[in-house]
Amino acid sequence: MSESSMQDLYVPVDLTQWLTFGQPFSTGPSAIHFTDGANSDFPGFLVARALPDGTSPITFDANLGFTAPDALKFTGDALVSGIIDGEAVPAPSPGALTFVGAAVIAWFGALRVRRRSSA
Repeated sequence: MSESSMQDLYVPVDLTQWLTFGQPFSTGPSAIHFTDGANSDFPGFLVARALPDGTSPITFDANLGFTAPDALKFTGDALVSGIIDGEAVPAPSPGALTFVGAAVIAWFGALRVRRRSSA
């Protein structure tokens, strides 16, 4: 008989690692195994158990990225729900940004002309 338990887990994601992975992941009925908070199918993810007071043990260091005490890094099976596609949101094109910027400037210019003519 397998025993399951529910517990709070904290999961930060280093998007620079995840988005360069580029491999979609869809959930299924099987649990995903994590060892010391990591799984090679989820680069950039760190899974950790909560501190005794229920808060996150995870900190961020600009040189190291996300870290957690070794004793709280999750080892075990977890069910992941949702779809993680690993696709970056496309950045707007420079042309579109230029157009929007010009439109905003023109709009503010038109407001200024109206204010002067109504005075």
